[in-house]
Amino acid sequence: MAFSLRHHKSVSKDIKRIIRRLMDDALAALASEKCDVVHDVRVHFKKVRACLRLVRGVLGDKLYTYENHCFRDAAKALVKVRDAEILIETLDRLVGRFPGRLAAEDVSAIRKTLQERHQAMCEQVLVDEHAFAVINGMVQDARDRLKNWRMKRKGWTALHDALRRGYRGNRRAFAQAKRRPTTEILHEWRKQAKYLWYQLLVLETAWPAGVKAWDKAFHKLTQALGNDHDLAVLRLTLTTDSGTFGKIIDTLLPLIDRRRGELQKQAFALGSRLYRDKPGAFLHRLEKHWKRRRKNK
Repeated sequence: MAFSLRHHKSVSKDIKRIIRRLMDDALAALASEKCDVVHDVRVHFKKVRACLRLVRGVLGDKLYTYENHCFRDAAKALVKVRDAEILIETLDRLVGRFPGRLAAEDVSAIRKTLQERHQAMCEQVLVDEHAFAVINGMVQDARDRLKNWRMKRKGWTALHDALRRGYRGNRRAFAQAKRRPTTEILHEWRKQAKYLWYQLLVLETAWPAGVKAWDKAFHKLTQALGNDHDLAVLRLTLTTDSGTFGKIIDTLLPLIDRRRGELQKQAFALGSRLYRDKPGAFLHRLEKHWKRRRKNK
């Protein structure tokens, strides 16, 4: 897989290959100059940042911080477009979840308003602000810098500190969300879980079937938390501009709250399974499979 380390290759060289491939995929998408590639571009950047976190200890804090900020800022330039797009997708998912609960003409009116806002945001960010051209330059520069990266450690020692830190951060975020499940805290948990899931995918070729199933559970967790956050943003949008959307929001809001409750229940159940191990046990399990696969390469 293009996004996974090859167990017979050098870790440092292969991480650079993966990051280079992600940059190239982002550049290819940007070249289309179409608004509908914004989501894919942002996903490529998130995966780059997950890889950077994975090798932070061997890159050094200075290089890690510089490159992480580069891709954070590149993604941020597109956030308004993606936020406008996700509102439409979230409305569609909600209507599909509760068929017949909302009048078709009311849904159509809200959807039209959201589509108009999305189109206006595309024009502002991609045309007026020339975001694709600016981001293209940032990624090209980062790609040129990649060949000069030097990693201080090799093999499993290049990875284990970041995996321990990522898993510990996930457990902390989960515990905090259980104590106080605000929208902001749940979203932070989702970000931590997504980074760790991407990192497990990078190492996917090292895992047996049981651990790969664990990857899938992390994916489900990030989806549940992501959909919950999208509903929270939709709710805020509707209530902030209630005059535009009319009385249908009186029907929509209870459905949003009900669905958010379902998604949070699913996320907490998954979290209880995924974070059962302490960080040491988590690392021991991964290291055992990693070394077995590298030994048999």
